[in-house]
Amino acid sequence: RQMCIRDRMYSVTSRASWNELVDMKEQLDRVRDGRETATVLVGNKCDVEDDMRAVTEESGKQRAQQWGTQFFECSAKTTHNVHETFVALVRQVLAQ
Repeated sequence: RQMCIRDRMYSVTSRASWNELVDMKEQLDRVRDGRETATVLVGNKCDVEDDMRAVTEESGKQRAQQWGTQFFECSAKTTHNVHETFVALVRQVLAQ
C-alpha cells in the first residue's frame, strides 16, 4: 500500500500563497489516486507583527477543519512549531 505525504504551506504575510492552497489541494486530490495521504496545513512566518499579516490564524484553523487536517502556525526563522509539524506528519504515517 502506498501513501502520500504532503504539507500545505503558505505565508501568513501573503494572500497569494493562501489562495494558491486551493489549487494545491485540488492537484493533490487528483494525483493521490485513492492513496491515503498524511497532511498538515502550515502557516509560516507566525513571528511577524500583526499588521504584516494577510491571513489570520483563525482563517487557517477554519480551512484545516474544512479539509479535515491538522493546522499549525510556525516560524522557520525562530523554529516555533517546526518540530511539532513534522511530528504530526510522522504520527499520521504511523497510524496509517
